[in-house]
Amino acid sequence: MKDENINISKDEKLAILLMESFDNPSDEAIALLDNEGCAQACKDLMDIEMALNKEQHTVDPLSMLHEFHARKRKSFAHRILFAISAAAAVAAVIFILWDNTSQQTMSLPIAKSEYIYKADNTIYEQLAETKSHTGHKAMIRVFVPYGSTKTLRLPDGTEVMLNAGSRLSYPKHFDGERREVSLYGEAFFKVKKNAHRPFIVKSGSVNTTVLGTQFNVRHYGKEAPKVVLVEGRVMLSDSIGTNNVTMLPGQSATLSQQGGFVLTEDKDIERTISWTNGYQYYDDISLENMLNEIGRWYNVDVVCKNQSARKNRVHFYISNNQSLEKTVEMINKLNVAHITLENKQIIVR
Repeated sequence: MKDENINISKDEKLAILLMESFDNPSDEAIALLDNEGCAQACKDLMDIEMALNKEQHTVDPLSMLHEFHARKRKSFAHRILFAISAAAAVAAVIFILWDNTSQQTMSLPIAKSEYIYKADNTIYEQLAETKSHTGHKAMIRVFVPYGSTKTLRLPDGTEVMLNAGSRLSYPKHFDGERREVSLYGEAFFKVKKNAHRPFIVKSGSVNTTVLGTQFNVRHYGKEAPKVVLVEGRVMLSDSIGTNNVTMLPGQSATLSQQGGFVLTEDKDIERTISWTNGYQYYDDISLENMLNEIGRWYNVDVVCKNQSARKNRVHFYISNNQSLEKTVEMINKLNVAHITLENKQIIVR
């Protein structure tokens, strides 16, 4: 092939940059450019380029283009290299191209990375039931390690199952007219009936009051507290008592930013409380929301370098006992993004 027969397009120049990141590019690597996921493959390869080559380097574009065209003819006969320019938009690489006697420098923007979930590095005293005295009342505080759940029986006979990273505070003895507990995280309650002593769960800015029923309460970090009622009846109120609402079985409730409660029908209670049955079930949920849950369960950072993948919808099921490595492997089989586990971080590309 002669140089004058080569028409170097912008896409092909970027393809040369891609090829430069391999010492000896394989036919399979080049063939990735013709697949539907070629843009994603290019992003991954350019991330590798940035990680391994931190110094500027030059390439011989004409010789690389000779080889590139030769391989292209063998595999898919001069088809147009689409999506290369889209892939290049997420990589930060400085490279030099020569066009006969002139030299040109091109710079591409840095890939944007954002945390989907940030691991909690706080050291809590695990239960180990620790006791402290508030006034005259001895309190028990429970912390559940990440990657596990814990079931408790409270002094009144109420059963509580706590999800990973949750904290529950309750008195050693329920005295007085009310049974009060405080929750951070997520818990499923089976409250022992007592018509004369209501059971109250304080979670963030929401108080859930019951006499005897089954319900799920969730309140992590900046999330709005959410209550899902399985059976019985509960009354919700905000922490200052200005808003209240009564829930019926099958409903979920959250406290809006305006201060009122929003009641909706929870059409899949099974999915909502699946964690209490030893598994996690995600049905038609965004990849971002699912990885937020998985990051919290394993308490690892989740970093997204592929913003377009965040909203992809997924259906996923894992056991609570499954290792993080196996979970990452299974997520990759969904083919919605390229997921890796690096230095105890989940990376989305």
